[in-house]
Amino acid sequence: MKIQNLCTKTKIDENDIQLLSDEELNVSKHVIEENLRVVKAAQFLKDNKAEEFGKLMTESHISLSRHYRVSTDNLNKLVSLSNSFGALGSKLTGAGFGGAIVTLVKKELVEELKKYILDGYPNAKFI
Repeated sequence: MKIQNLCTKTKIDENDIQLLSDEELNVSKHVIEENLRVVKAAQFLKDNKAEEFGKLMTESHISLSRHYRVSTDNLNKLVSLSNSFGALGSKLTGAGFGGAIVTLVKKELVEELKKYILDGYPNAKFI
């Protein structure tokens, strides 16, 4: 890639595929797509579109897990539980390799979500 920053790219092209290793492609894919998600997310927040914002949160988590490879099985399980409950979105937070997620859920469902998560992951803690 003949660029200074990945944030100047909007997609992986054929030249990138030929030039980069699989690991470099995965990391680049995450960074490029995450930058695009951030732009969309900012607009969704301005437009009060919580459901669309939540979908981007989950897309971000999937990419952090599959492409950037900084998630863990436990974090993936917590995100999966949150989303299967009906959260608007969920993703790891921080640098990864740890044990924290942030989840977007309607205020009136918070306590019910906590119980649901504890049923599937008894070691969960909430702040």
